[in-house]
Amino acid sequence: MKPVAIRFLMFFVLSVSSLASYSGSDSEYGDIIKNTPEYEKITTPKADKDDDDRHDHYDHHDHYRDPFYEPVYPTPSAHYRSSTRSGRSGLSGHINLGIAIGKSEFDYDDIEDGDASIFHFGYRPENSRLGYELSFFNSGESEVTSLTDIEFEVETINFLLTVNSSRNRESTLNFFGKGGIYFADSTLSGPFDSVSEDSNGFLLAAGIEIMLNRHFGLRAEAYNFFDVEDFANDESVSVLSLGGQFVF
Repeated sequence: MKPVAIRFLMFFVLSVSSLASYSGSDSEYGDIIKNTPEYEKITTPKADKDDDDRHDHYDHHDHYRDPFYEPVYPTPSAHYRSSTRSGRSGLSGHINLGIAIGKSEFDYDDIEDGDASIFHFGYRPENSRLGYELSFFNSGESEVTSLTDIEFEVETINFLLTVNSSRNRESTLNFFGKGGIYFADSTLSGPFDSVSEDSNGFLLAAGIEIMLNRHFGLRAEAYNFFDVEDFANDESVSVLSLGGQFVF
Protein backbone atom coordinates (compact mmCIF):
# COMPACT_ATOMS: atom_id res chain seq x y z
CA MET A 1 0.00 0.00 0.00
CA LYS A 2 1.03 3.47 -0.62
CA PRO A 3 2.18 5.52 2.35
CA VAL A 4 -0.70 7.96 1.88
CA ALA A 5 -3.27 5.16 2.03
CA ILE A 6 -1.62 3.67 5.14
CA ARG A 7 -1.70 7.03 6.90
CA PHE A 8 -5.39 7.52 6.03
CA LEU A 9 -6.27 4.03 7.32
CA MET A 10 -4.43 4.60 10.60
CA PHE A 11 -6.17 7.96 11.08
CA PHE A 12 -9.57 6.33 10.49
CA VAL A 13 -8.94 3.55 13.01
CA LEU A 14 -7.74 5.97 15.68
CA SER A 15 -10.75 8.21 15.12
CA VAL A 16 -13.26 5.35 15.52
CA SER A 17 -11.45 4.11 18.63
CA SER A 18 -11.49 7.58 20.22
CA LEU A 19 -15.22 8.01 19.49
CA ALA A 20 -16.06 4.66 21.05
CA SER A 21 -13.96 5.44 24.09
CA TYR A 22 -15.74 8.83 24.55
CA SER A 23 -19.30 7.47 24.29
CA GLY A 24 -18.81 4.08 25.95
CA SER A 25 -20.19 3.10 29.29
CA ASP A 26 -16.70 2.49 30.58
CA SER A 27 -15.45 5.89 29.51
CA GLU A 28 -13.62 7.76 32.24
CA TYR A 29 -14.94 11.07 30.92
CA GLY A 30 -18.48 9.70 30.81
CA ASP A 31 -18.18 8.59 34.46
CA ILE A 32 -17.08 12.08 35.41
CA ILE A 33 -20.14 13.58 33.67
CA LYS A 34 -22.51 11.11 35.32
CA ASN A 35 -21.19 12.04 38.77
CA THR A 36 -21.90 15.75 38.37
CA PRO A 37 -25.07 17.45 39.80
CA GLU A 38 -25.83 18.84 36.36
CA TYR A 39 -26.13 15.33 34.94
CA GLU A 40 -28.49 14.29 37.74
CA LYS A 41 -30.73 17.30 37.06
CA ILE A 42 -31.10 16.62 33.35
CA THR A 43 -31.76 12.90 33.93
CA THR A 44 -34.28 13.35 36.80
CA PRO A 45 -37.86 12.45 35.74
CA LYS A 46 -39.99 15.54 35.01
CA ALA A 47 -42.51 14.93 37.81
CA ASP A 48 -39.76 14.82 40.43
CA LYS A 49 -38.12 17.88 38.95
CA ASP A 50 -41.41 19.80 39.15
CA ASP A 51 -41.85 18.82 42.82
CA ASP A 52 -38.35 20.01 43.66
CA ASP A 53 -38.88 23.25 41.81
CA ARG A 54 -42.15 23.84 43.63
CA HIS A 55 -40.54 23.43 47.02
CA ASP A 56 -37.63 25.61 45.99
CA HIS A 57 -40.12 28.22 44.87
CA TYR A 58 -41.89 28.20 48.25
CA ASP A 59 -38.58 28.33 50.08
CA HIS A 60 -37.43 31.46 48.24
CA HIS A 61 -40.70 33.38 48.13
CA ASP A 62 -42.31 34.20 51.49
CA HIS A 63 -45.53 35.47 49.96
CA TYR A 64 -46.42 32.01 48.66
CA ARG A 65 -47.90 29.68 51.26
CA ASP A 66 -46.52 26.15 51.35
CA PRO A 67 -49.49 23.73 51.45
CA PHE A 68 -47.37 21.29 53.46
CA TYR A 69 -46.71 23.81 56.23
CA GLU A 70 -49.47 25.75 57.97
CA PRO A 71 -48.29 27.89 60.92
CA VAL A 72 -50.77 28.10 63.78
CA TYR A 73 -51.74 31.70 64.51
CA PRO A 74 -54.87 32.97 66.32
CA THR A 75 -57.40 34.31 63.84
CA PRO A 76 -58.11 38.07 63.92
CA SER A 77 -61.76 37.41 64.70
CA ALA A 78 -60.87 35.34 67.78
CA HIS A 79 -58.60 38.11 69.04
CA TYR A 80 -61.34 40.66 68.40
CA ARG A 81 -63.90 38.66 70.33
CA SER A 82 -61.60 38.15 73.28
CA SER A 83 -60.72 41.83 73.48
CA THR A 84 -64.26 43.18 73.14
CA ARG A 85 -66.18 40.27 74.72
CA SER A 86 -69.40 40.94 72.85
CA GLY A 87 -67.73 41.53 69.51
CA ARG A 88 -69.86 44.55 68.75
CA SER A 89 -68.04 47.35 70.37
CA GLY A 90 -64.97 48.36 72.24
CA LEU A 91 -66.89 48.91 75.51
CA SER A 92 -66.58 46.09 78.05
CA GLY A 93 -70.14 46.51 79.25
CA HIS A 94 -73.62 47.36 77.99
CA ILE A 95 -75.82 50.39 77.44
CA ASN A 96 -79.53 50.62 78.24
CA LEU A 97 -82.15 53.07 77.02
CA GLY A 98 -85.67 53.22 78.40
CA ILE A 99 -88.84 55.19 78.85
CA ALA A 100 -91.50 54.86 81.56
CA ILE A 101 -94.79 56.45 82.55
CA GLY A 102 -96.40 56.64 85.97
CA LYS A 103 -97.84 58.86 88.65
CA SER A 104 -96.14 61.67 90.54
CA GLU A 105 -97.36 62.50 94.04
CA PHE A 106 -96.72 65.72 96.00
CA ASP A 107 -96.66 66.07 99.77
CA TYR A 108 -99.55 68.52 99.67
CA ASP A 109 -103.21 67.69 100.10
CA ASP A 110 -104.32 70.32 97.60
CA ILE A 111 -102.11 69.23 94.65
CA GLU A 112 -103.41 66.37 92.54
CA ASP A 113 -101.24 63.57 91.20
CA GLY A 114 -99.58 64.19 87.86
CA ASP A 115 -98.98 61.99 84.83
CA ALA A 116 -95.25 61.46 85.12
CA SER A 117 -92.80 60.41 82.41
CA ILE A 118 -89.17 59.32 82.75
CA PHE A 119 -86.49 58.76 80.14
CA HIS A 120 -83.22 57.12 81.19
CA PHE A 121 -79.83 56.40 79.63
CA GLY A 122 -77.47 54.06 81.49
CA TYR A 123 -74.15 52.28 81.25
CA ARG A 124 -73.05 49.23 83.21
CA PRO A 125 -69.54 47.69 83.07
CA GLU A 126 -69.23 43.96 82.37
CA ASN A 127 -69.46 41.68 85.44
CA SER A 128 -70.06 44.59 87.80
CA ARG A 129 -72.88 45.33 90.22
CA LEU A 130 -72.41 49.06 89.75
CA GLY A 131 -73.83 51.18 86.97
CA TYR A 132 -74.26 54.81 85.96
CA GLU A 133 -77.42 56.54 84.81
CA LEU A 134 -78.62 59.84 83.40
CA SER A 135 -82.39 60.38 83.51
CA PHE A 136 -84.98 63.05 82.77
CA PHE A 137 -88.18 63.34 84.80
CA ASN A 138 -91.38 65.28 84.18
CA SER A 139 -94.08 65.25 86.86
CA GLY A 140 -96.84 66.32 84.49
CA GLU A 141 -99.15 69.26 85.12
CA SER A 142 -100.89 68.85 88.46
CA GLU A 143 -103.87 71.01 89.40
CA VAL A 144 -103.79 73.01 92.63
CA THR A 145 -107.31 72.40 93.93
CA SER A 146 -107.28 75.25 96.46
CA LEU A 147 -106.61 77.77 93.67
CA THR A 148 -108.61 78.34 90.49
CA ASP A 149 -106.90 77.41 87.19
CA ILE A 150 -103.46 77.03 88.79
CA GLU A 151 -101.19 74.13 87.83
CA PHE A 152 -97.84 72.98 89.14
CA GLU A 153 -95.13 71.03 87.24
CA VAL A 154 -91.60 69.83 88.05
CA GLU A 155 -88.91 68.81 85.56
CA THR A 156 -85.55 67.36 86.63
CA ILE A 157 -82.24 66.14 85.24
CA ASN A 158 -80.78 63.35 87.39
CA PHE A 159 -77.31 61.83 87.77
CA LEU A 160 -77.33 58.47 89.56
CA LEU A 161 -75.16 55.60 90.71
CA THR A 162 -76.95 52.22 90.63
CA VAL A 163 -76.31 49.04 92.62
CA ASN A 164 -77.64 45.80 91.08
CA SER A 165 -78.36 42.35 92.48
CA SER A 166 -76.93 40.60 89.40
CA ARG A 167 -73.46 40.96 87.95
CA ASN A 168 -74.24 40.62 84.27
CA ARG A 169 -76.92 41.04 81.67
CA GLU A 170 -77.55 37.30 81.33
CA SER A 171 -79.82 37.36 84.39
CA THR A 172 -83.53 37.67 83.61
CA LEU A 173 -84.33 39.19 87.00
CA ASN A 174 -82.47 42.08 88.60
CA PHE A 175 -83.24 44.20 91.67
CA PHE A 176 -81.56 47.56 91.96
CA GLY A 177 -81.25 50.61 94.13
CA LYS A 178 -79.81 53.96 93.13
CA GLY A 179 -79.07 57.39 94.45
CA GLY A 180 -77.77 60.68 93.17
CA ILE A 181 -78.48 64.35 92.65
CA TYR A 182 -81.16 66.20 90.72
CA PHE A 183 -81.42 69.63 89.13
CA ALA A 184 -85.05 70.75 89.12
CA ASP A 185 -87.10 73.42 87.42
CA SER A 186 -90.46 74.02 89.16
CA THR A 187 -93.13 75.91 87.22
CA LEU A 188 -96.38 77.50 88.46
CA SER A 189 -98.77 78.41 85.64
CA GLY A 190 -102.28 79.88 85.39
CA PRO A 191 -104.12 82.95 84.07
CA PHE A 192 -100.95 84.93 84.84
CA ASP A 193 -97.48 84.65 83.32
CA SER A 194 -95.79 81.40 84.39
CA VAL A 195 -93.14 81.63 87.10
CA SER A 196 -90.26 79.21 87.62
CA GLU A 197 -87.84 78.36 90.36
CA ASP A 198 -84.64 76.32 90.12
CA SER A 199 -83.37 73.97 92.79
CA ASN A 200 -81.21 70.93 93.33
CA GLY A 201 -81.02 68.15 95.87
CA PHE A 202 -80.77 64.42 96.44
CA LEU A 203 -82.92 61.54 95.26
CA LEU A 204 -83.22 57.83 95.97
CA ALA A 205 -84.87 55.12 93.88
CA ALA A 206 -85.40 51.36 93.86
CA GLY A 207 -86.87 48.96 91.35
CA ILE A 208 -86.89 45.68 89.47
CA GLU A 209 -85.94 44.68 85.90
CA ILE A 210 -87.37 41.68 84.08
CA MET A 211 -85.58 40.85 80.81
CA LEU A 212 -87.89 39.24 78.25
CA ASN A 213 -84.95 38.51 75.94
CA ARG A 214 -81.34 39.55 75.58
CA HIS A 215 -82.14 43.05 74.33
CA PHE A 216 -85.52 44.06 75.78
CA GLY A 217 -87.08 44.04 79.22
CA LEU A 218 -89.59 45.65 81.57
CA ARG A 219 -88.68 47.99 84.41
CA ALA A 220 -90.69 49.18 87.42
CA GLU A 221 -89.31 51.65 89.96
CA ALA A 222 -90.10 54.17 92.66
CA TYR A 223 -88.38 57.57 93.02
CA ASN A 224 -88.26 60.09 95.81
CA PHE A 225 -86.97 63.63 95.18
CA PHE A 226 -86.17 65.33 98.48
CA ASP A 227 -87.11 68.97 99.22
CA VAL A 228 -88.03 70.20 95.75
CA GLU A 229 -88.58 73.96 95.78
CA ASP A 230 -92.24 74.53 94.98
CA PHE A 231 -93.02 78.10 96.12
CA ALA A 232 -94.29 76.75 99.46
CA ASN A 233 -92.59 74.47 101.99
CA ASP A 234 -90.25 72.64 99.59
CA GLU A 235 -91.74 69.21 100.09
CA SER A 236 -90.65 65.93 98.48
CA VAL A 237 -92.03 64.49 95.24
CA SER A 238 -92.50 60.72 94.91
CA VAL A 239 -93.00 58.78 91.66
CA LEU A 240 -94.15 55.28 90.72
CA SER A 241 -93.41 54.25 87.12
CA LEU A 242 -93.51 51.28 84.73
CA GLY A 243 -91.82 51.08 81.35
CA GLY A 244 -89.58 49.23 78.97
CA GLN A 245 -85.90 49.37 78.15
CA PHE A 246 -83.57 48.29 75.38
CA VAL A 247 -80.14 46.82 76.20
CA PHE A 248 -77.18 46.97 73.80
